[in-house]
Amino acid sequence: MDTEFLDASEKGYFYNDNGHSFDQCLFYGNEMTLLLFDTLLFCIVDLIAKNFVLAGIITYIIIEIVALIRDHGGRKNLAKKTLVDERFLI
Repeated sequence: MDTEFLDASEKGYFYNDNGHSFDQCLFYGNEMTLLLFDTLLFCIVDLIAKNFVLAGIITYIIIEIVALIRDHGGRKNLAKKTLVDERFLI
């Protein structure tokens, strides 16, 4: 038959999420905080440089850097917690 049967005597553990633990590790659910960060960053750079085009470009670059850092940290955390090597993550 070549079938492996698992022993079901082990207990599983479930943790209460309250609906917000997963949201905190993604950009999902943090739209207002990110919008305020973007607006404040744009206003500060515009106030310092007195050039709204430069402020827009710098804001875009910093937003992309934050997204890359968050993506890298998320992949590293996922690889550590699931015991899957980072090379296998899509």
